[in-house]
Amino acid sequence: MKKDKTKIIATTISILLKISIVIGVILLLCLWKILEVLNIKFDLLVFLIYPSGILFLMLVYQFIKLFKLLKIENPFSMIMVKYLKETMWISFIIGIIILIALLLSIFVYPTYTIAVKISLTFFTILFIGVGIALYLLSELFKQATEYKEENDLTI
Repeated sequence: MKKDKTKIIATTISILLKISIVIGVILLLCLWKILEVLNIKFDLLVFLIYPSGILFLMLVYQFIKLFKLLKIENPFSMIMVKYLKETMWISFIIGIIILIALLLSIFVYPTYTIAVKISLTFFTILFIGVGIALYLLSELFKQATEYKEENDLTI
């Protein structure tokens, strides 16, 4: 029963993530037009949405791969550790890009509001924190996988 519930949850989340990738791609492709309609100037700070968005879509794709492993009931494997580390690096890179955007909003574009600067600070801390959490998780999965493989050899 528990395995069926896990498969259903993993499948449902995987489908939602795939839908969000499609929506994300459409939004990134139409971003310049959306900004034009909203009369928002396309400066360097706004341009940083593109690399962040592409990396975020990669992050979502990594989560799809992680849920696929969960669905096939093989989470304790070195491939899971690899996926977690790849996701960690993507998260760190997004955090760095947002940090660059924060610095630009402070030093180059002082017209941006304090709310934008606070939001950028929050997202910088969030993505770097997620990167650290994914690093810890990958190390835990690595250790658990090694114990599992050692245990499988002794049985």
